[in-house]
Amino acid sequence: MRAEESWRYFVCLGVGLLLFVLLGPGWSSGFESPFPDSSSYVAVADIGPFSIDFWFAERPPTYPLLVWLVGPSARAIVLAQTLIWVAASTYLAVTLWQQLSNQIVRLVTIVAVGAVLIETRWMFWHTLVLTESLTNSLVLAWLAAWIRWFAAPSGRRLAGAVVLTAAWMLLRDSNAVTLTASLIPLVVAGFVWERRRPGERARGLVTASVILVLVGVFSGIGQWHTSRGEVTFHNNVGLRWLPDESMREWMIDHGMPFDEALAERTGGDAWADGEAFLRDPRLEEYRDWASGPGRVAAGWSFVARSPWYIDRFVDELPIHTDSGFAAYDAHRVGEQFPDTVLGPLDPTGSRWSMALWGLATIGAIAAAFAVRRWLGVLITFLVVPIAVDLYLVYVADAIEVGRHLAGPMFRMSIVCIVAAGLTADALLARRTDGNEHHDSDPQDSHERDPDDDPGDDHRDDRHDTAESGARPITDSPGGAVTT
Repeated sequence: MRAEESWRYFVCLGVGLLLFVLLGPGWSSGFESPFPDSSSYVAVADIGPFSIDFWFAERPPTYPLLVWLVGPSARAIVLAQTLIWVAASTYLAVTLWQQLSNQIVRLVTIVAVGAVLIETRWMFWHTLVLTESLTNSLVLAWLAAWIRWFAAPSGRRLAGAVVLTAAWMLLRDSNAVTLTASLIPLVVAGFVWERRRPGERARGLVTASVILVLVGVFSGIGQWHTSRGEVTFHNNVGLRWLPDESMREWMIDHGMPFDEALAERTGGDAWADGEAFLRDPRLEEYRDWASGPGRVAAGWSFVARSPWYIDRFVDELPIHTDSGFAAYDAHRVGEQFPDTVLGPLDPTGSRWSMALWGLATIGAIAAAFAVRRWLGVLITFLVVPIAVDLYLVYVADAIEVGRHLAGPMFRMSIVCIVAAGLTADALLARRTDGNEHHDSDPQDSHERDPDDDPGDDHRDDRHDTAESGARPITDSPGGAVTT
């Protein structure tokens, strides 16, 4: 048996053991979910995708579509989403193995990503009929898809990356809002850049961004049609704005009708006291404001009062990094998997590690632009939406903040590690190329494509690729990946 085949058997055995440890203890219980949100996904799935109401229901369509395909059995849903996670993890690991040319960087990056994946705070979501498991899986899948497309642009790869990203956007409203907010300036910048320096990547990125912004618009129409954001608005009013004098006065200045009935809602969420925010007849004027001008005021507050929100986010962040979201571990997965493997090096293990990794990733972006322009664009494309997501997810709802932050925090952990690996690999390849060019006769040096940056020419990477099996990201035609 060849070594490569031995590794495949070893990996399959490891995956099987992992699934047994994860799903075995809760299998007999059927993975019934104690969380009310689970039944809402099943209710939307019951409508069926052949009805227009399915696409504009109380939940975005991606997860109800999975439930419709494999449910309504909770055991079947859990098994399906866990297998999707295995497939997505494998896809990302294979992608990194192919794209990273330095063997040490390749090994460290893949092991670090794997260490994050098996942490309890990410593993137990696979046993729940909630969106977090599929959210994290699609992040892994579209991350790998975009890396592959940037490495070797093609229409097929672009379509795959766009489809995976769109499916992720339509999984949670917050996904669509944050990515759309990040992509709109990217579309504008891309149009300008494409006109100055036309190229396949620029055209593809602009096309993809336009399509994904349209997906965001579709999601926004669904949110407006079903008033999916109504409850979260009331939660912010009762739990954040009314208790704080400065924020309360700011909202009153922006039209909030403040009276004794609304004052009674201080400290309460949308469901408190018999859903008073939604049903109390004395709050009719408030509800009219909340459904119209109040939404505009709330959106503007996220910009104009951002220091107020950020201060509270920073203060609350240790609660969520330290808790591991254990309150949601309904099937006691925490007994089977480690809390952390990377310890203080975990990108979202603490408030300080998030800050340090954030700064390191900014440095990686700068270094990537200096070495390979399109690698810098790729990392920027992956990283910027995370910062937007962390902020908007926090400010959008005062209830279940930890659960809502789980997705962005997982994405930050994976993307920061991958960005560091890609940048380190590019820097080492640049150094190797520099040494080879220095030792060679200038007469033998080839002519550089005028559209490439000085650091983008890595035709000599083909020698390393042939030896290691890796396919490094490069802008030069000779280094394009064809698989």
